[in-house]
Amino acid sequence: MLATNNNIYLPMPAATPSVKHETKPFIKKIKKWVAAITLLITVCCLGFFIIWWINSECVQGDCVNGVGTYTWSDGDKYVGEWQDEKKHGQGTYTTANGDKYVGEYKNGKSNGQGTYTWSDGDKYVGEWQDDNFNGQGTYTFADGSAQKSGLWKNGKFVE
Repeated sequence: MLATNNNIYLPMPAATPSVKHETKPFIKKIKKWVAAITLLITVCCLGFFIIWWINSECVQGDCVNGVGTYTWSDGDKYVGEWQDEKKHGQGTYTTANGDKYVGEYKNGKSNGQGTYTWSDGDKYVGEWQDDNFNGQGTYTFADGSAQKSGLWKNGKFVE
């Protein structure tokens, strides 16, 4: 169709094609950076785990199914009974900072009766389940100023 302008016939301008503005290049760059950072973190964590695993070892006895002493690269140490390469039965776990748990383990976790003494002198004596205070127990502060004795659930004092 032709348009007229003082009897001059001019062709109609063609419809301009829709221009898609690329608003996503920034997002694409961000995604690439996130992927690169994620890969870097994964490699670093894997390397840390390998170094930790290499420097952790059974130093005495049978740490698979028996009684043995195991030390970790961070200085933690467990002396006690093992089953299927997990702490299981009676044992003592001492951390590098001086905290100590003496008691029962089941499948690698504190379960049953046990005593945890912190390096600052605080102490919990009582029942444990899956590494938490659970059941009857007493928490005593190092200076003896306070004591919580009674029922604990999932690490929290109930009554």
